Amino acid sequence: MYRFRGAFYPWQTIARNLQAAKPSQYAYSIQMPAHQSAAVQPQVYATGSIGIRVVGVFLFFAALMSALAGLTLTFPGTTFDRAWNLNLIAYHRMAPFGRVIGIPFLIFSGILCAVAVGWLKRCHWAWMLTVFVIAAQIVGDALNLILADYLRGTVGVAIASLVLFCLLRPNVRAAFQTADDKAADSRSVG
Repeated sequence: MYRFRGAFYPWQTIARNLQAAKPSQYAYSIQMPAHQSAAVQPQVYATGSIGIRVVGVFLFFAALMSALAGLTLTFPGTTFDRAWNLNLIAYHRMAPFGRVIGIPFLIFSGILCAVAVGWLKRCHWAWMLTVFVIAAQIVGDALNLILADYLRGTVGVAIASLVLFCLLRPNVRAAFQTADDKAADSRSVG
C-alpha cells in the first residue's frame, strides 16, 4: 500500500492538513511524492480477500474428493462406494484399474492439500500449481467435448476458463509475488 505523505489514504492527509492549516494556506491541497506517477496504481488486493479463501476451500474440497476416489478405487466394497452414484460413468471406466489408478488419486490428494495450504499462505508455487491444475481441467473438459459429452464439456470449459481468467488477473498474481518480484517492483517504481 502506498503512503501519501505519511498517511494511507489521501483523505487522511487532507484531515491532517485541515487541522494544521494556516489561514493563508489551502487546506485541501495534497502534494504527491515526486516518484509517484499516474501510471502507478496502489495494490488494492486485500490480505484477507474472500476470493483467496474460496479458492483455498475449493482446493481442500478437491483434495477430499480425490482422496475419496482413491480410497474407493484402492479398497473397493466400502460404504464410501455409494459416492460413485454421482458419476457412474467415471466409476465404470476406472474401477477395472483399481489400485493402479487409486494410488495416484491418493498421491494427488496429498499434493492438493499441500497446494491448498500454500495457497492460503500466499506462496507463489501454490499459485503456479493452481493455475496448472485449472488449465489441466480445461483440457479434460475439452476432451469431454470431443467425446460428445457436450453438456458436461461446455459447462466445464466455461467455468474452468472463468476461474483461470480470475487466477491470471494482475491483482491476484500480485498477491502471490515472490520476495524477488516485490523487490524488483519496488526498484522499478522508485
